[in-house]
Amino acid sequence: MFSRRLEFDLRPNELAALLSRKNKEGIDVIDMTLSNPTRAGFNYPFDQISDAFAAASYAVYSPQPRGTPEARDAVCKYYETRGQKVSPEDVIITASTSEAYSFLFRLLADPGERIVVPGPGYPLFDYLLHLDGLHPVSCRMRYNFGWWYDFNPAVFDESVKAVIIVSPSNPAGNYIHLDEWAEIVGLCARKGIALICDEVFHEFSHAGAEPGADLVEETEALSFVLNGFSKTAGLPQVKMSWIVVRGPEQLKQTALQKLEFISDTFLSPSTAVQGAAGAIFRLAPAIRSQIQLRTSSNLAYLEKTVRDSPVDCLRTEGGWAAIIRLPGIMGCEEWSVHLLDKYHILTHPGSFYGLEGGSFLVLSLLSEKESFQEGVFRIMKEVAR
Repeated sequence: MFSRRLEFDLRPNELAALLSRKNKEGIDVIDMTLSNPTRAGFNYPFDQISDAFAAASYAVYSPQPRGTPEARDAVCKYYETRGQKVSPEDVIITASTSEAYSFLFRLLADPGERIVVPGPGYPLFDYLLHLDGLHPVSCRMRYNFGWWYDFNPAVFDESVKAVIIVSPSNPAGNYIHLDEWAEIVGLCARKGIALICDEVFHEFSHAGAEPGADLVEETEALSFVLNGFSKTAGLPQVKMSWIVVRGPEQLKQTALQKLEFISDTFLSPSTAVQGAAGAIFRLAPAIRSQIQLRTSSNLAYLEKTVRDSPVDCLRTEGGWAAIIRLPGIMGCEEWSVHLLDKYHILTHPGSFYGLEGGSFLVLSLLSEKESFQEGVFRIMKEVAR
């Protein structure tokens, strides 16, 4: 009766079942997987956000498939603050980056074809691809005092229609560097493969990080740059994202026309948030600065704490996560379950993101200072024991 696209194992795994039991028992758990900034104790200017929505003109519904002119212009002004020039005609407004991905998968590929995804990476890609009848193929990143893409030409056969690049990636935190970008752009241009470039964590670089490639300046290969308020303004509940279309002019125009048709079929972005977009962009830097201070501070504490210990903190350049490698006396899933069971600490096992070759845990850097430091303390105490 139901589609095979939904044939996922929906049963809770051991870690999820254990967490559910602890919650029912009323046990306080230190959540080191936190990804929702609105639950991380930041000071949001909610009065000004409310004023922005109150001032937005949305009493009359007048849908625009590409997004309202005001919202697209606001996106372009955001890129101006980064020293980049984007035309409103090259912008498509969506309700979320997940929706943007689905639009692009339908634009670029037919059922059964393949999309290259980064590994390690966020598992959402696999679900989105399967829901659109497509197949993921992994482009592995290798770690050597930093993460580096391994663009194996054998991966990019005729069934591959697009490559996803996340810069900085999640959870590895590496920006795609200029030489890597030149390599993948050249490969995609030669083979007629599109680039999907996710830069939602662009604004959250760590100390010492080298600037990555400028994704929105691409003209050689057809490319699509994704971003949104969920990360850029720390407002996942606001639900507005966008696609900037780049590449050779004729290909770009064809892509925009087809994306407009797809978007017109759904008309999902809220008129209210599009009307408030300009004000939200103006409020975003103050929100980002709090997040940036928190993530940088937590990362510095983590690196200092694990120094000269059996725990290794892998180098990261940006984003909201850190990867640690624990002694191999247990696998990563065993470590996560053990720490939750005995020490009431919730972590993501590295296998959740496809991390291979060690006992990795992924820790959120969003957690409030006291909670984060207590969680790290408990992990280090158990490793020492």
